[in-house]
Amino acid sequence: EQWYQRRVRGDMVTGPLMWAGFADLLFTSFAVCLLSAQTYTAASRNLTVNESVNWKKYDHFKAPNDTFVNPFNRGWFRNIAEFFHLTRPTELLYGKRSVLNVRRNVDV
Repeated sequence: EQWYQRRVRGDMVTGPLMWAGFADLLFTSFAVCLLSAQTYTAASRNLTVNESVNWKKYDHFKAPNDTFVNPFNRGWFRNIAEFFHLTRPTELLYGKRSVLNVRRNVDV
């Protein structure tokens, strides 16, 4: 019998410390799953939580009929690629022919 076998006993395996660790693992796994789902949703829409909640405060998220439109959305695949820095960022706000100027019918 080795020294480490003598120190570990069967009652520790079924004891409260093991169950507390298991409960902590379950809670943490659940929280990580929720956070991952929220991050994936925001990244696939190319939209932050603040922008999705307060879109009425930002003019560039309003269509002419006051409905929501996301000028930064490039489709879920390109949005995810941009999130992981695999493509160049959306260049909607830069340059003379930006999507925001074209949407508002601003002559350049």
